[in-house]
Amino acid sequence: MPHTLALRQLYYWLFCAIILSGAAGGFADQWSSHAFLADFLDGRLRNLRDAARRRDNIFLRPIEPWDGGNYSWKYPKRGQKPQMTGRQKVLLLPAIAAVAFPVVIAFIMSWYTPTTGLGDRGIMELSFAGMWILNFLITMSGSLMLPEKNLHQLFKIYFWNTFWSLGSLYILFGAFQGWYNNCKSWSAYFSKGASEAFIDLNMRDTIQKNIFKFYLPMTAASLVTQLLIAAFVIWINWEVVRFTTWSDDENRVFFDRHRRIEEMEMAHISDQEDPSERGLLASERGLPTMASEEWTVSFEEDRLREYV
Repeated sequence: MPHTLALRQLYYWLFCAIILSGAAGGFADQWSSHAFLADFLDGRLRNLRDAARRRDNIFLRPIEPWDGGNYSWKYPKRGQKPQMTGRQKVLLLPAIAAVAFPVVIAFIMSWYTPTTGLGDRGIMELSFAGMWILNFLITMSGSLMLPEKNLHQLFKIYFWNTFWSLGSLYILFGAFQGWYNNCKSWSAYFSKGASEAFIDLNMRDTIQKNIFKFYLPMTAASLVTQLLIAAFVIWINWEVVRFTTWSDDENRVFFDRHRRIEEMEMAHISDQEDPSERGLLASERGLPTMASEEWTVSFEEDRLREYV
């Protein structure tokens, strides 16, 4: 039935979540830590080569946690800088599209299915979307406005997710209980008028007439969109996915070769270093300040005290 198809659209984002969860399972294996270390060591070797050639021009780039298998977006905490990285902004768009697009498709299907217009099912679908948007806005505003000590109490993940999950189940429960099948739909009446808001007593013929021209194409479009979103997120992390396609023997050969290259690089730099300065801090060696046009290094005393 068209109304059940529209209802199922609301949870089509689960297809995308399942696909991404399965792909993320390929990221976290015994080689994940090696992948992170390999990337870190490559950056360190580049810095060492620059230091060996030009000790007056050392580039120090920030070290960020590896997020190859993370496709979720977390709200920024108060005082966090930058609030959102470019990668987080890119990942936020498909996360919104995975939920918003099926809701829009479901609403369109409900609008053109008698009762036409903004019927009771349309109100149910808008309520589902409104609850999802409200959760996002409250979480964002609370994380930016509330003090950090209150933030931890208000947004404990197990309480917050339980609350909104029960709201989603409540709306779904109402749909299967027939709460949105009111023949006297006041919302459809005011959105389409008395002549347009009607109950189709010959629904079977309507379905057979429109199944291939309207309902199935809309359903297929929603499913294909979920697959494209999942493919896009996996494409962003394709470097990590490609790494996991290696066999264990290929991984061991790679790291053995990488270790030999590092040992040769370290030996070359050690030969150029003054033996009397080995073991000294950079500030004690009289090296220039580590800064560049892109990045600068600073230390916050207050933050350091937290870890002392």
